Amino acid sequence: MLISDDNTEIEYTFEELLEIFIEDCELRNLREHTIKYYRSELNAFIKLLKEQEIELRVNEWTGETIKRNVIMYMKEKGLKTVSINVINGDKMVLTFFW
Repeated sequence: MLISDDNTEIEYTFEELLEIFIEDCELRNLREHTIKYYRSELNAFIKLLKEQEIELRVNEWTGETIKRNVIMYMKEKGLKTVSINVINGDKMVLTFFW
């Protein structure tokens, strides 16, 4: 994902954005349990993408990427897709990353 100010553009990896997101959660005084949940679920998301050798460039992801490469992949492997709700259904996470 590219983040820019007046003169500089910085491209962050998903892992870097995850840490920025967690710091933001801490600054907003979210419960420690909530922060641990977000970290765990988002790390699982990263793991699924890496298993499929998908680049972790957030700016190239779409809803279809998540649907096809996470939800369908989990179903094909016989995994429960409940945990994907943190990405697919949580507006705070979606707003922060996209």
